[in-house]
Amino acid sequence: MRYLLYAALLVLCFPCFAACPKGAPPADVLWCADISGLPFDEQLFFSSLQGITAQTRPRIYLVREKEGFEKEWAELYIKKGYIKKVVRIEPGALCRRFAKELKGAVVWDRNLSSTVNAACAAASVDRLAVCTPELAERLSLPVKLDLRGRFSRDTEVYAWVMEKYGSRLSRRAVCSLEPTAAGAWLRDYLIQHGIFTFWIRSPKSGIRGGGPGDEAFMQALLKHFPANIPVLGFWQAGDTDEGVTEYGGLKLAGASGKYTVVSDWAPNLSVHSGIPAPGALRQKGPRRLAYDEKQKYVAVTQYESGDCPWFWQRLQRKNWLQEEHGKYPMNWCLGPNTLDLMPGILEWFYANASPLDCFFAAMSGAGYTMLGAIGGPEARKTFLRETEAYMERLDLSVVSVHTDHWFAPPLPKEAYEGYAALSGVKAVLADFGRNETLPAERYAEFCGGVPVIHTQNRWDIATNKTEDLTRDILNARGQFISVMALSWSMGPREIYKALEALPEGYVPVRADEMAQLMEQKKARENDK
Repeated sequence: MRYLLYAALLVLCFPCFAACPKGAPPADVLWCADISGLPFDEQLFFSSLQGITAQTRPRIYLVREKEGFEKEWAELYIKKGYIKKVVRIEPGALCRRFAKELKGAVVWDRNLSSTVNAACAAASVDRLAVCTPELAERLSLPVKLDLRGRFSRDTEVYAWVMEKYGSRLSRRAVCSLEPTAAGAWLRDYLIQHGIFTFWIRSPKSGIRGGGPGDEAFMQALLKHFPANIPVLGFWQAGDTDEGVTEYGGLKLAGASGKYTVVSDWAPNLSVHSGIPAPGALRQKGPRRLAYDEKQKYVAVTQYESGDCPWFWQRLQRKNWLQEEHGKYPMNWCLGPNTLDLMPGILEWFYANASPLDCFFAAMSGAGYTMLGAIGGPEARKTFLRETEAYMERLDLSVVSVHTDHWFAPPLPKEAYEGYAALSGVKAVLADFGRNETLPAERYAEFCGGVPVIHTQNRWDIATNKTEDLTRDILNARGQFISVMALSWSMGPREIYKALEALPEGYVPVRADEMAQLMEQKKARENDK
């Protein structure tokens, strides 16, 4: 009954479609504590406190890194009138202030880290703060649930969670999150909304709890959740545990009709997702350029990372504060779910975009997936409808499609028909990096009357430099050149230098402008 009432409230408050759950708007006053220097177990406790209290209304705001932008986003919300003020408070005082909203503590097992995910389910349903035994004693919280020594394998943990809490957990999303990675940054949002959270360990990790059959077990479990819902978090955890790997996770999710929203490093989503920012945004339109057969047109794209909502929250703002931002045409990959999870932050980017900035829908639409990974025709149709709805709300006319790894057989151009048929789509950006098997004559083609533009370069994160991007452009074939600038090593400053080094005859353009130019060329050829 609780979730039926909650869903009804969402429909009234947020009439526009949102794949990711949204909470109530934050209170006028946010209590802000800096927990950046605390150990993981204490950060996890404060995340659970934040998530539990946010079920009533978001009132806690946590600073998790000294060099981040959380303070700046809070100041923006005050300026926009979304909140009235932020009160700084010590972590200990924060605990005392909200202790009455807790019903006790749940203790997780240090010897089986998957119990962290189980403890967070208990926190959401029974309002129990996630603690170690020592922390519960120090905070004088009665232990209502002790998970130590109860399980020997991860699959036992997740089966228990579904049996005990499954009927009271959300049906709108699930989450893949390594239990002790990412600093517990996403936990407040997961606990706020009661989102089932799991992790599939890599056999190579050597961490206790995993074993043969884990992937098949979770595949079967995920089928009990609806299709076309997001899998939050991520599928691998860097050096901690590579999990089922990024692409393995995309395929696993797609088999049950789900897609990924990369959000493992996203702090304070319980607050950010509730900001009552506008439900639709408008970007600045493209220039009207005249086609010149003597010119080569270059669209520099940032495919990678923009599909992660947390990237806009953190690293992308740093990029946009560089003085070179806005001096040249640039195409920014945008995960549509960012509108659900941090609308106030996205509103800032739209307001601060230059006329040369072009936002386009991330890989491969409503969520991160690969073309063909979403299993079942009905799930694929729904995914495309959701993609269309998001693109309308975000004023996106270009969509990028992740086709598979670099050496996969090239897909026929008809494979893009579903995207080309979407209302308002003016271009499709294909291939996450140059596909070695794609014939050169297909680098810029048409599908259903819509330009399909393929990426012509690759990159090495360890060595990627400005001169590499210049070289990639000069080595590209054809008149219409799409190249990717890797987000981890290239911001506006580096991209600007790469474009400045090009000789005459190379014209940087937005992706929607390139689509117009391709249409002009085609019309001229038809007239002949």
